[in-house]
Amino acid sequence: TVPDGVAVIVPAASVDGAAGEASYRHFPSQAVTDTIAATWQFSQSSPPVPLTYTWYAAEWPSNVSITAPEATGEWTWGIAQLQTPLVPGKSYAVHVTARNA
Repeated sequence: TVPDGVAVIVPAASVDGAAGEASYRHFPSQAVTDTIAATWQFSQSSPPVPLTYTWYAAEWPSNVSITAPEATGEWTWGIAQLQTPLVPGKSYAVHVTARNA
């Protein structure tokens, strides 16, 4: 089984793969609306088996995708350039799928 974890939406400028608790907190707003970024981690320092990830972002709660699914390999973050800018007042969610490497 995959351990418990968290996925958060963060500004693209802050998702360069840096580790640490601060990098795994949602940002309540985004100043740049033409990109979206996410980072994720597990509750233990490393999963019991190597994992690879695919992620995408969607409007919430409709779950209408705003990015194409992107495979990130073993990276625990991703950045997507958006075709349509984020809309103030709308909510967004990140979906991450983990698979055995």
